[in-house]
Amino acid sequence: NNLTILTTNATNGQIIETYPNEYNNNNYTITIKSATTGLYESAQWNGTLINERDSIKVSAKNIYANANSTITIKATIYKKNNPTTDRIPVAIKINNLTIATMNVTNSQIEYQYKLPDNLSQKEYNLTIVTADTQNVIQSTTDFKLFVTRNYQQINVQNITAHRNGTVKIKANITDKNGNIIRSNQLVNIKIAGITIANINATDGIIEYDYTLPNLKCGSYEVILKTGQTNCYMHATSQSVLKIVD
Repeated sequence: NNLTILTTNATNGQIIETYPNEYNNNNYTITIKSATTGLYESAQWNGTLINERDSIKVSAKNIYANANSTITIKATIYKKNNPTTDRIPVAIKINNLTIATMNVTNSQIEYQYKLPDNLSQKEYNLTIVTADTQNVIQSTTDFKLFVTRNYQQINVQNITAHRNGTVKIKANITDKNGNIIRSNQLVNIKIAGITIANINATDGIIEYDYTLPNLKCGSYEVILKTGQTNCYMHATSQSVLKIVD
């Protein structure tokens, strides 16, 4: 490409030189030019350096995960139907947003990624892009990430109170394994079918003091309900408020 890389002397009309091929593009122009001497005029030969590169294939499976969980993205890079030992620059994307870049040297991609809160229940595109190198051609492989919302539950106990007294409604919000869900959620509280409050549960804890109206002695249904979020389904709990003299 008109850039001098070597000067040498021909011996018995032969030119034999070695030069490291560090060029990544497909084709380059090669020019060999001899100098003018006392016996010979200058001569020139033009040819082409053709970089032959292999195609590669990335094998990966769809991923199924709960919202806000940690996923492991695994894939294998093949060249000529065998796991490659080349150094391959790789980018991983979700819906065309790059979440990681790395250099893979043993054909294996394994990357752990914590799903952010804004990835709610939905189907997402996962893409692995391998870069052009001197030996291989760029590739793009698409597969899927399926995210589902988590279950949550409200844990509350029955309450006994005196007429016209004050009750403390206490509860917590946990996942299916009993772990507190430490996020702020709006909670609706009803007694006997009537909403008495809409409050924010802070760090998964619900606490609300309520002065009872002039209710007769007896048992009343208490319902606590949270709405659906990006990561969790809605939840409803039922307990009993028993009013005595």
